[in-house]
Amino acid sequence: MTTRCDSFALCIGNESLGISVWKDDEATVVVNADGHRTTPAVVAFSEDGTAVIGDTAKRVSVKRPRETLHSLPFLLANRNNAGAIRKKRWGFEMDVNDDDQVQGFFTYPGMDPEVEPHKHSYVDAFKPLFTYAKGEVEAFLGNEVSQCVIVLPAYICEDKDAMVVVMAAAREAGLTIERVLRPDAATLLAHPQEGTSLVVDVGALSTTVTAVNVVNGLVRVEHSETTATGGRDVTQVAADYFATEFRKKTRMDLSDDKKAKRKLFFNADAAKQQLSVANEALVNIEALCNGVDFNGKLAQSRFDMLVNPLLANIKAAITATVEKASEKPSRVLLVGGATKTPTVKKFIDNLKVAEVLHPAMACECAALGAAEQSRACRTTNVGIPDDDVWAQAACGKAGASVDGIHSKAEVSALAKAVGIKGGNGAVKVLAPVGSLLPFATSLDLPAPAGKDAVLVELVEDDATVCKVPLSGIKGKTLTVTLDIGLDLGVKVGVRDNAGQATSFTC
Repeated sequence: MTTRCDSFALCIGNESLGISVWKDDEATVVVNADGHRTTPAVVAFSEDGTAVIGDTAKRVSVKRPRETLHSLPFLLANRNNAGAIRKKRWGFEMDVNDDDQVQGFFTYPGMDPEVEPHKHSYVDAFKPLFTYAKGEVEAFLGNEVSQCVIVLPAYICEDKDAMVVVMAAAREAGLTIERVLRPDAATLLAHPQEGTSLVVDVGALSTTVTAVNVVNGLVRVEHSETTATGGRDVTQVAADYFATEFRKKTRMDLSDDKKAKRKLFFNADAAKQQLSVANEALVNIEALCNGVDFNGKLAQSRFDMLVNPLLANIKAAITATVEKASEKPSRVLLVGGATKTPTVKKFIDNLKVAEVLHPAMACECAALGAAEQSRACRTTNVGIPDDDVWAQAACGKAGASVDGIHSKAEVSALAKAVGIKGGNGAVKVLAPVGSLLPFATSLDLPAPAGKDAVLVELVEDDATVCKVPLSGIKGKTLTVTLDIGLDLGVKVGVRDNAGQATSFTC
């Protein structure tokens, strides 16, 4: 049965946005107006305080850098030090209202020093991203949408205050967040395979290496390592090289010329992209400094030499993650814009961890995985086959939550139901198939009549997991509690009316 899609998937990275929907029985990337599969995650505020995003915002940032926000998730996660971070990374300061770090009000000086500056919160900054995505999806589908599954960096998923900000921004844009995923797990949903996979996500500001194990459709994040080396560091290496070449030719030092450094960085980023398909990149910049033009080139071999020292940190993260995985990874999923450069791809291949796959841009890949979640959660009047364990896992109820949203977003889900078996052999399900982990619940049961002892039997489907005894029962009611952690550790407890309790870890 054909259904009306009212949900979509959105991946918000530090560098890009990826949007995907479930259409015609498959996850489909929503291409933007410029024909690109991802959109720059940059927000800029105009003189009247309205916001623009994407390539338009990047162009605005050249003339209005103080009113442009890059790497929003990173700034939100480091909101207590956002001003200093912006000065270090982008060369200019930003006023922060220290009285409200959760909302994180920024003050942007206007072009005219006599004009009172605008004030914008983190909610104001994230809202345009959701508004843009909602508009793109509605134009693509031809109907309104009100729900979304989002993918955010792991450090945002685990930050309750940051999640409150993101959800508030979504609500103001007219959207309800169904579920929050972390990129590595969303990537696995886009490229499902049983066994252990290593996801190497080279993001804009950091690289995350994650070992993800899949058994019978249960997706479990085993171990994750993050290093501060990212795609921007690779770009900066190229920018520094060009700055040195410019100084050699003109004897002009760009160290104190912020505008020239920004222009050089943007062109160095374009050169990095050229090197993903060519052996040499050419850079031509008009009036780089004091009206002087710059024409330079960077060979692939020279770029390899410049970047190799940065890759040592990534190698250390991969080595540590592989050592802590439950089994040797059967494949490596390499995602992220920087992984398109031959230097990075060749480096990962040479580590010989396992077969290396290059699925797509990180945001695009994660958005496709999130679309699978969106399909399973939101499609109505369509039954999910019993053997579709991936869809069953995607349909699970959230465990720990912030306003109903799964905040940890590990996407570990039970492939089998867990319950307790009564004296008559009947099983009462406590954790249904697809329940997301960590999971916690409790159930009140009548105490056995005429008995002062009970044996609670925990079962997984029909197989006994453990038995928990409780003697000296007082009262007419027993409370059974069940806690299942991300590591699949199970703790079951029994308590009577008098407060007497016992517990057992299975």
